[in-house]
Amino acid sequence: MTIAQKFPVADLVEAHIRAHSARSMPISIAGAIRAVRLSAPHCEMTDCELTNVIVRIAIMNGRSIFFDRGEEESEKLPPIR
Repeated sequence: MTIAQKFPVADLVEAHIRAHSARSMPISIAGAIRAVRLSAPHCEMTDCELTNVIVRIAIMNGRSIFFDRGEEESEKLPPIR
């Protein structure tokens, strides 16, 4: 049984956030997504969905967040008119 089968994505995200013990440093969204993708390669969540999970868990743990994930073309919102 792999780690991805044992733990839900939220647990992987929380473990990643807690592993970065330097509380003064913000949590990198891109880094957290990479960590989840490496630990759970079959995760079906989109990067946008993972970002939401990462942000919620980081806030619950009192961590600041570095929004360093670039938007893919398919995720860009249309301009406001």
